[in-house]
Amino acid sequence: MHPSRSEIEMYLAGRLDDDKKGFEIAEHLKECEFCGEIAEEFKQYLDLLYEEEESEMPLRAYQQVRTLHIRALERMSIPLKLIKSAYDEEVAYLAADGSEGETPEIVNLATFFSDHPELILKIMRNNRENHDYVELIGDEPFQVANVMIRIPEIDRDLITDSNGVASLTDLKDTHYDQFSWEIKMPDAVFHLEQLEYDPDKTEYSKELELETDHGDKIRIRFEGKTEGKQITVNILQLEGESDFGELKVLISQADFRFIKTISRKDILVFNLADPEAGIEIRLFK
Repeated sequence: MHPSRSEIEMYLAGRLDDDKKGFEIAEHLKECEFCGEIAEEFKQYLDLLYEEEESEMPLRAYQQVRTLHIRALERMSIPLKLIKSAYDEEVAYLAADGSEGETPEIVNLATFFSDHPELILKIMRNNRENHDYVELIGDEPFQVANVMIRIPEIDRDLITDSNGVASLTDLKDTHYDQFSWEIKMPDAVFHLEQLEYDPDKTEYSKELELETDHGDKIRIRFEGKTEGKQITVNILQLEGESDFGELKVLISQADFRFIKTISRKDILVFNLADPEAGIEIRLFK
């Protein structure tokens, strides 16, 4: 039996946790010419990813590399290490008792990092607006935009915006350097391109199902009504399992975002900001 393309790519990217399965794939690739071609193609894209700059790649090749890199990061939990803390420095407390002229507008309270992939998480304080926030920095936008940041000690999670930023308003004055921060990549990502509909009809609907190579499946119903256009989303499976417990779902379109924690039977309703723009749906377990 042939391994799936996804399993081959996960094995070559070092993301396959099952050692036995990895050994079986390695042996299979020695014998199977068809799967060997898939593996060789993926190796070439990985070489492009790490050896070439984006500006030097043909656009199509870069887009393929980007897609494969995103797929390799799916489901990954990335622990972060502390490299800098301002809590032992006077600058972290200037906002509390300093005069207005002495208080810096922006203060970096703590900085964390990961080696692979190379990411930096900065915990920042805006003294003028009186709120704290996180800023995730990486080489590629897809590494930092719309990803989850977890604080396991207090069972708290945040999802960054398109700029890699998320608010910490309700945690202000916390010693952030005492937490074990981690980044959680989405467990599944669905892309829905521009929706087709008849603008002359007052009411109409369209239903479809989307499925990933990992057995993640959702049902989407697109509806146009007099009061506006919307989609309803029903999560059917995660990794082939219909009993997946709770999920956090992010639906985004252009600059509009909708985030909600759901269970198996919940149905999400999202009002479309622009019927001509694509939609992205991310699932976090």
